[in-house]
Order: sequence, then C-alpha cells, then structure tokens
Amino acid sequence: MIWPKRLGVEPAYISAIELDRRRPSLPLVRRLADVLGIKRETLFLLSHPEAKSLIRKSAVPQRQRIAKDRAWRDFKEDEALLVRHDVKPQELRCLSHLARLGRIRRASDFLYILNAIRQALEDS
Repeated sequence: MIWPKRLGVEPAYISAIELDRRRPSLPLVRRLADVLGIKRETLFLLSHPEAKSLIRKSAVPQRQRIAKDRAWRDFKEDEALLVRHDVKPQELRCLSHLARLGRIRRASDFLYILNAIRQALEDS
C-alpha cells in the first residue's frame, strides 16, 4: 500500500480510521488532506464532526456577518421609507426577529414580507 507510506503511518492505523475505530490526529489530518488534495478544514470537520458547532460560528468572516445584516440596517434606518409605508413599531420588532432567522438580500424584501404579513392578517 502506497498511502500509509506516504502518510508515515501503519496500514492498520488507516484501517482503524476507515472502520471508525479511531480518529486521525491533527497532523495526520493535515497530511491526508495534502495527499488527497482536499481542504484541510473539510477533512478536519469530517473526521471530528463534534467540532462543527465550534468552528462554524467563528469561521464566518466579519465582513460576511456585516453584509448579512446590511439589508436590515438599511431598511430600519430609512425613515422616509418607514413613514411612507406606515411601518409601526410592533411591525419593526417583528421584522427584526425575522432578520435574525436568515439572510435577506435587499431592504425592499422587508417591505414584501411586511405586506405579505399585513395581507395575511387582514384575511384572518
């Protein structure tokens, strides 16, 4: 077998990893990723899935988190828009909760959602 020699481990160790009896050490994850030509982070998360919750939240770059909230900030800070569409404080609070659920791309999407909510409440 060529893989264990390239990785510097015994074939039995690779077998134990494949059978999910052992987990690769971090240096071995690095070497495996390099030999297989895949991202180290991907292989690490596959071999240590319990680390996913620790990494996913902090792995998002700050600029992506800022971009995610941009539509909400643009919407809530556009006072002319809020007045023109008669957005009430309770509606604004509701939309703020919605903004935390996922990424909304444009401030105008909040108006679409608000109008859908208003129409649903009128139909009730």
